[in-house]
Amino acid sequence: MIYQNDTFFGRGSELSILEKCYGSDGFGLVTISGPSGIGKTALLRRFCAGKRAVLFSAMRADPSVNLNALSRAVSKSLYRDVRDLVRFNSMDSALEFIYKMSEKGRLIFVIDNYDDLAASMGPSSEMVRAYLTHIFPRHDIMLILTGSVEFDIPGIKHTSMDLGRLTFSEVCDSFQDYSGDDLVLLYGVTGGYPSVLRYFDGTKGIRENIDRLLLSPDGPLYDNIPHRLTDRVRSPETYMSLLSAICEGPTSMKEITSSTSVGPASACSTYLGSLIDIDIVAKENPFHEPNSRKGMYRITDDPLRFWVRFIQGNQSLIDFRGDEDLYGKLIQKDLGKFLNQTFRDICVQFIGNNPGLFDIYPLEIGSWRTSAGDSAESIDIVVGSGDHMSTMFCGCRYGGKPIGIDVYNTLVRRSKNVKVLGRRTYALFSSTGFTDAMVRTAEKDNVYLLDLSDLSMY
Repeated sequence: MIYQNDTFFGRGSELSILEKCYGSDGFGLVTISGPSGIGKTALLRRFCAGKRAVLFSAMRADPSVNLNALSRAVSKSLYRDVRDLVRFNSMDSALEFIYKMSEKGRLIFVIDNYDDLAASMGPSSEMVRAYLTHIFPRHDIMLILTGSVEFDIPGIKHTSMDLGRLTFSEVCDSFQDYSGDDLVLLYGVTGGYPSVLRYFDGTKGIRENIDRLLLSPDGPLYDNIPHRLTDRVRSPETYMSLLSAICEGPTSMKEITSSTSVGPASACSTYLGSLIDIDIVAKENPFHEPNSRKGMYRITDDPLRFWVRFIQGNQSLIDFRGDEDLYGKLIQKDLGKFLNQTFRDICVQFIGNNPGLFDIYPLEIGSWRTSAGDSAESIDIVVGSGDHMSTMFCGCRYGGKPIGIDVYNTLVRRSKNVKVLGRRTYALFSSTGFTDAMVRTAEKDNVYLLDLSDLSMY
């Protein structure tokens, strides 16, 4: 759920879950986890609108700071725009006041950043936990706790949510005036992260947005996006070097070590492991080969991947830009290659969200390759069914000519190198459509063909 131009969008399923919990009588607990900037606060702001609620954002600060913040949150819940109606002299008295509020009707109590509150309270955190686990459950309170990581409240049945980035279909619903190609580019730049997507104005073209936000020295994302890395690691220059090596797409360890000065594979592996831990990089092994040495590394944080690929190294041109077309000069030429990874990610989402369309219920979704280097053969997506009796092999192509029979024949040939049980099915995803010959072949061989209009519709 993000907030843009007074309009909320996305997170429909999460809102439905919250509304269902709110509609139940008595105490209810919901925990919401997810990284900073993923939209937890905005989701709750939308859900609580028009409801009787105390919205408290905790901080990792002195307990007195949080007590003052909670006092103001309670004041605002009683009288809108009144900040200092009540002042509590202890957290104990504040929590007691809140449960007494519930005696006059159902109350939502949100503690945003609960892990920060627990860390700041020290020994008093046990008192807070006692209220949450023993006193509040006896009252008509819907308690919502958020944090950056998943957490549990022992002894209490609760509903948990782990927020991830917005899906491509959610972004499509929110930017309905954009073309299919513009939507893919928007997703490639933002990754569906609300903290980035909220800067984009749907009334303006995608190219104008990128120029305003990223290709201007005053653009809000120009300096903002690098902090997705630099605020979370030491020696960010080393990590940036590794990201530069893999920003084009899946890259082998051999290719990484040969194109950076980080050191041998052991050193690169350590740094890449840190990037994996903070969800900026992923290591992908071939389908059905979890311990393969043919694993490839890729950047999963799309805004950072875009910044590394197109902005880093061109900062002097941006800082001292004149009236030249920087989008055309720095981005347009290599955009298709950059968006190949984005398009594959969108196709993976589509398969996972529409298993009935393909008559396969995925247990494993991955890729396949023979080896690294120029002679490598690969399959973009391989989907294994839950009963292990069906496998779907998929080819994805963004840009270029419509897909023809040659691409399909290559996919079939390569699939024979993958040892699987049961039936084999095939699907092709193309942003530019398919040749007439491929359409006829698909009807004869029962091949699934999907283009951008299909991906944007579901």
